[in-house]
Amino acid sequence: MLNGQPTSNPPETITEQSYNKATVYVQHLHAQKEMFTEFIKAIVEPATEKPRLQPTSLDIKAAILRFPGRLVTYQAFKKFSPRCLRSIQKQEYDACTQAIADFGEVVEIRVPRCAQRLRVFIKKTPGEILNWPMDAPCTREEYQQRVTEPLNRLITGNVQEALIRAGHITREDIA
Repeated sequence: MLNGQPTSNPPETITEQSYNKATVYVQHLHAQKEMFTEFIKAIVEPATEKPRLQPTSLDIKAAILRFPGRLVTYQAFKKFSPRCLRSIQKQEYDACTQAIADFGEVVEIRVPRCAQRLRVFIKKTPGEILNWPMDAPCTREEYQQRVTEPLNRLITGNVQEALIRAGHITREDIA
């Protein structure tokens, strides 16, 4: 039929040779199908988005403690924290800063040309934390390294001056 010749009805019995050739042919088709599905999977899988888990409060607390410098504001944290944490809400952030009171304190200040009071988490120096908690969200070494880093650029001079005027920090604390 493929060669354009007229066909006759197939025989009613199948020879062993025809059966074996048909079996090999079907196995070949299954192998081709498997290769094709693997090929399609290789194209589609990298393009699909992996599900992202909602960050836990422990993740948020650890990121706050690992934030560079001694001062952390919600705005700075939201903009410069790891990408997976940038979607947290202010209430979640505030709850986490209250929960890590062993590592610092939250203060409110009035900053010039700012309509609302600004909440700032001021981290303690590593020397002020005598007993490192066993369930701390980060290690003492990580904390010590990050606290000594320069302040984030969103912690402006106005914020620093307002904290100094309010008596929460000294110039040496941020130098």
